[in-house]
Parts: sequence; C-alpha cells; structure tokens
Amino acid sequence: MKKLPERSGLKEAKLRRSRRRREELSSRRKVADRRAQLRHNDLLPKLDVEYVPIDELRQPQRRTRKENSEQIARIAASISELGFNQPVLARGAHVIDGWLRMVLSV
Repeated sequence: MKKLPERSGLKEAKLRRSRRRREELSSRRKVADRRAQLRHNDLLPKLDVEYVPIDELRQPQRRTRKENSEQIARIAASISELGFNQPVLARGAHVIDGWLRMVLSV
C-alpha cells in the first residue's frame, strides 16, 4: 500500500498545482490576446495629412448616401452660418467622406 504524504505536504502540493495552473492559464490568455491584436483590422494604419486643391478632387465613384433638397438646404445654411473645420477624406483624388460639405462650402 502506498504511503500518503503528511497533511501539510498535501496542502502544499495542491497549492503548487493550483499556482502552476493559474500561471499556465495566464500565459495562454496572453498568447490569445496577442493573436487577437495581430488579427485586428486597423482601419488607419498610417494617417497622412495632405493639402490638395479642391479642383483636383473628384466625386466618389459610388455614393452610398442619397440626399434630398431639404437636407442640402440645411447643410448649406449651417455652413454659411458657422463654417466648418472638418477634413475631407480622400483616397488619391476620390473623395471618400465630405463631398457634399465640400461642394456646398465652395
């Protein structure tokens, strides 16, 4: 028959196993978190600010928003009263965001 370790030895062994398991789970979590960070789709990996003349900018190839005359009038009134200090986002010469603001402000 196997001799069981003393009671204090059992407690220490249990604590060691528990500590080892916590450390192992912690290291697994760190690896999983790092993998998730690497998969993250960074929408702005590098932001460059360029000043481009308005004449060079072109309307987006596919406009997703449809605006009505009431909306255009409200935006024009707001721009004429308050102005705007918001960048127009473009990729190359094609405007991605801010086409209507740009057209109404000119």
